[in-house]
Amino acid sequence: MSRSDALGAYVPTDWDAEGGGVAGAVAALLRALGYVNAFCSPPPARLCCEPIVLTQGALEREARLADGAERGRVPVDVLVCCEAAHYAEATCRAVERDLRRDS
Repeated sequence: MSRSDALGAYVPTDWDAEGGGVAGAVAALLRALGYVNAFCSPPPARLCCEPIVLTQGALEREARLADGAERGRVPVDVLVCCEAAHYAEATCRAVERDLRRDS
């Protein structure tokens, strides 16, 4: 299955897939890479039956900079929903590969 396939899902263009923050940025990157079914919260099944759902955790602060800004990491979890486990695993591997290459 190629990354440009929509995994058999139809997603209207007016559905709000942006969640803001880091997860929203990653969802936008995934959509730019051809994963049209990337969301920041699980969509209704009638909109997408096999979504890629991104959630973000809390900031893990590594340092506070002199200007008051913080530097750290924000974990992003990616859940791929597919009917067949081998499709989900293949999609997970493709998403990870593409994010590492293009981030």
